[in-house]
Amino acid sequence: MPHTRTALLSGAVLLAALTACSDDGPPARSAAPSVAGPTTGGPPSASPATPGASSAPATPTVALQGAGLGVTRVGVPFREAVEALSGPLGPPTGDPAGDTGCVSAASEVDWGEFRVGELDGVLAGWVSTGPSLTTPSGVRVGTDRPTLERVYGDRLTVLPASPDAGPVFTIEGVELAGELDAEQGRVVSLFNGVCSPP
Repeated sequence: MPHTRTALLSGAVLLAALTACSDDGPPARSAAPSVAGPTTGGPPSASPATPGASSAPATPTVALQGAGLGVTRVGVPFREAVEALSGPLGPPTGDPAGDTGCVSAASEVDWGEFRVGELDGVLAGWVSTGPSLTTPSGVRVGTDRPTLERVYGDRLTVLPASPDAGPVFTIEGVELAGELDAEQGRVVSLFNGVCSPP
């Protein structure tokens, strides 16, 4: 009996010492399986376990960064860019696109509210006409002018409306522009390169 009590006491002291030495305490041990899970649990696209990640898979990987798009960028071979964008966005809805959205492009591919233009065999521009894709600052179709002014400050230039389009804005130092709705002052499109309006 004394040996059993000593063994139990020694085990309790050892457990207390281990817990005291651990920065994370018991949660660190319970977190270990979830860290190991994604490493062995399949392809990287299936590994994120953050809430809401499955509701909008394209948003984290395609970002409207001017010449950059997160998964590709303006200037790369066009077919390579279309393939890179098709990962997060899915297959194009128009390849080639049935209408013109990029007035200076030789050909276009679209995914509904997002389209890319080709010129001389390379990705030469893009246009977004829906709210699902955003800039790194969170600007998207539907953003209002006061928000644009707050986000971009004095780098924002808004040009007067033309007979064919609402006011166009540019951002100094960023290869990104957009068009505002003439009446409500909200972004109706964001674009780059050959996909600028006429």
